[in-house]
Order: sequence, then C-alpha cells, then structure tokens
Amino acid sequence: MKKSFVSVGRLQCHLRAGGRGPAIVLFHAAPFSSAQLLPLMQQLKNRFTLIAPDTPGYGLSDSLPQSAERIEDYIPYFRQLFDQLNLSKFAIYGTAAGAQMALRYALEYPDQVSHLYLDNAGHFDDKQRADLLDNYFPDLNPTIGGSHLQSLWQIVKGHCQYFPWYAQQAAHKLSTPMPSAEVLHQRAIDYLQAGPDYARAYRLAFLHERAEHVQQLKVPTTIFNWADSPVRPYIQQLLNHDLPPHVQICNTPAEETKRYKKMGEHIRQSSSSTLRYTLQLPTKYPARGQRYCKSPVGQLHALYDFWKKEEPLLILHAQGGSAALMKQNIQQWSQPRAVIAISKPGHGDSDPIAKGKKVGDMNQLIKNAMKSLGFEEHGFFSMPPSTPPYPLKPDAEGRYLLEAWMSLRSILASGGKEQLHIHLLEWMKAREWS
Repeated sequence: MKKSFVSVGRLQCHLRAGGRGPAIVLFHAAPFSSAQLLPLMQQLKNRFTLIAPDTPGYGLSDSLPQSAERIEDYIPYFRQLFDQLNLSKFAIYGTAAGAQMALRYALEYPDQVSHLYLDNAGHFDDKQRADLLDNYFPDLNPTIGGSHLQSLWQIVKGHCQYFPWYAQQAAHKLSTPMPSAEVLHQRAIDYLQAGPDYARAYRLAFLHERAEHVQQLKVPTTIFNWADSPVRPYIQQLLNHDLPPHVQICNTPAEETKRYKKMGEHIRQSSSSTLRYTLQLPTKYPARGQRYCKSPVGQLHALYDFWKKEEPLLILHAQGGSAALMKQNIQQWSQPRAVIAISKPGHGDSDPIAKGKKVGDMNQLIKNAMKSLGFEEHGFFSMPPSTPPYPLKPDAEGRYLLEAWMSLRSILASGGKEQLHIHLLEWMKAREWS
C-alpha cells in the first residue's frame, strides 16, 4: 500500500491506498491509524481499490481546526476528501470507532455507499455508556515525573485482558492471549502519536454506538460478528434488536488470520459494485507540510517549508531521531530559505528497510530522495544527537518507557514536558540501528 498526503482545505490527510477494482474506503479504530487495516487490505487488494485515511488528529492526519462535539462533525471533512479523490460510489468498512464513522457517513450520504461493513460495532445502553465515558479515558497529559507513561501502559495492557479495560474482574476477562511486549509497544506509540487528546473521536464513537442508528440505514449492510471480539457482548446487544432486512450478519472466527480471510471472502462475495475506480492521488502539495520521498528502500517521510522556490536546506537527524524533531528548526530556518527534514529509513514515519534490501551509502540514498522531489542541489546540515544512541527494548510491564523518559530528562535538561514527549515518541518509532 502506498502512503500519501492529500490536502483537505487547509489540512493534510494522511492515507494508505492501493489495489485495483471498485473502491472501498476503510476506517480504523481509535486511537490508532490506517496501519491497523493493512491485514484486511492485503486480503482485498487484488479485487478492490482501497483507500484508508487516518482520521483527523490520529496517525499523521492534521486535527480538525475546531473540536468535534459529535461524530457528525467529521463527515464534511471526509466528504471533501472523497470529492478530492473523485470518489462517487464506494463501499465502506469500519472497525470500532471507525465503524461508527462509517455508519454515520452511510446515514448522511446513502447514495454514495454501495455496501457498508461494520466490524466491532455494538450497542450500549445509557448506563453502560455513562460508565465508559467516566472511566475509559484517563488523563495522559505528560507529567515531568513520567507517571502518565505508567497510566498509558496500564491502558494498553488492560485492553488486551479486559473490556472495558478498567473493569478487571472475571466477568470482563477476555479469552485472547496477551500479545508480545513489541505489539504493546506499537499500540503505545499510537496513543502517544494521538497525544493527550487521544479520546477526541473515541469518546464520540461511544456516544454514537446505538442500535437506532443501524435501524435507520438504507444501504446494504454487513455486521461482522467476531467470535473473540472484545465487545462481543455489545455486538449481541445490537443483534438482539430488530434490524432491517438489508442488514446481514457474518460470523467470523476467533483466530486473526482466519478472521481476516473470512472477512475478505465475504466482502468479495457480497460486493455488488462493478464500477471500476482508478486512484489518482493529487500531485500538488501545499507550500509547507508533510510528504513522502521515493527511495530504493521505501517511502521516506519528510517535513518541509518550500515557500521560497530555491535550493533548499536539508536537515538530517541523528540516530534514533526523526524529521518530526526538526519542526522548530524548520520554522526558524525557513525565513531566509526553503527547508526540508527527511527521516532516515526505519526512523520516524519512514518505511523500515525491507528484508533483503541494503541501504548502502546513506548520503547517496538521501540525495536520490531529494532528486525525486526535483532538487538536484541542496544545502546540508546534520543535527547532533538528542536521543540516546541505542534501541529501546520493550518489556511486558512497560518499565522501559519510564527509564527512557528519565534518560531524556537528563539529556534535555532544559526541555519541557512537551519536548520530552515528542523525543520519546520518535525514539520509540526508531527501528533501524547501525
């Protein structure tokens, strides 16, 4: 799947797209990103053109300029995005919070939706919903002592053991095995990427998760009934309601690989659309923002300010850092000239080095990336190290996060909590070390 940025008004939307055939839009769960959808996209790419946007404020998409008060407030943004992509008729898949986003879009624009696929979608009564809204979203604002990281790990680990994660009693115990520390690490990255306001769309999804909205649907709909879903009891509460005849149920197995295979088979069989869609991503970018550079080892993520059309200054981060750590430098140095910061392979939001690939000379690789943007010549500045030059090693209890936080405090003695937060996040993302 190709990653790209698309302008939606003054905002940039990050998305993953690829495949061929009729179009399907996929909405991820909160507080994650479109990367969560890659296993299902692999099942569908040979039959459909797939478009998976990061919800505003999650992944790498810009936040909405004004805080949304209802899930409906996101829909004009997505309508504008789909218009930008020349999407007129398409299926929609959504999981968890993404299912509520998909459901709302189908209610607002039924003529655009050929089929709706709802995964991890249920019904909560008022008492259940009030309990969730009171307890599900603890404060994750950075604290100088790092206590927010202990709360974060408790949430991430709790999600894998109980639903709701805070109701740690036998009645709420999940049957799924505990994932590895590395998987928990990746989920923690998504929370930190979303930031202290990680609950923005998450909370609104719970408010919207009512059977009455499914009952109002006018489009062909499938509800996936996953045998091991964390919200299985609430899926059953939804299915216990009288649903329209055009809403069908597809039971999916517990094991993840079999589950995605089953969903892929059902989507291929139930899709009625024959309207072939050819994806054409915009080639024009705003004067400042984010984009990707081509390289032999994958897509390299870059932050830039090209308001001056001239030879740019390239800023390259140290090991364990990323382009995101250069934001302040870009702002300072973009006044006299154009500036760009590129994340090395396996750092920040650049692709990791593919198996069997070799980077070779890093300077030549970056030079080729700049050439892909149309720059044969550029200035160069290499930043000194700001993070410890070693990879983080996740542990099952999350102790490594607090240790990393304290290490950064000693290195960035004059930095505030927000600066520590972004340095920790980018250090956590670093996957390639030499």
